[in-house]
Amino acid sequence: MGFNTREIAAINGLIAAGGGGAGATGPTGPTGPTGPTGPTGATGAASSVPGPTGPTGPTGPTGPALSQIETLTSDPGSPVAGQIWLRTDL
Repeated sequence: MGFNTREIAAINGLIAAGGGGAGATGPTGPTGPTGPTGPTGATGAASSVPGPTGPTGPTGPTGPALSQIETLTSDPGSPVAGQIWLRTDL
């Protein structure tokens, strides 16, 4: 089966005019899978600015001065409040 002269002229006209134009846009396809995460970047340079100073802690107890240490050979007769002694001869 062939085309007649009139059909051939119509086809040639469409070809010369660009084929009759573009068709409608098709539907959008589904979104693809997410790709892998890229590498972690390098760590930045250390800062030369010092951080803030922390709070000062409580002052500890001070020990007895050497002049307050006594060497005794027996228990003290009447110790003062807060006085302690250590017997090493027992």
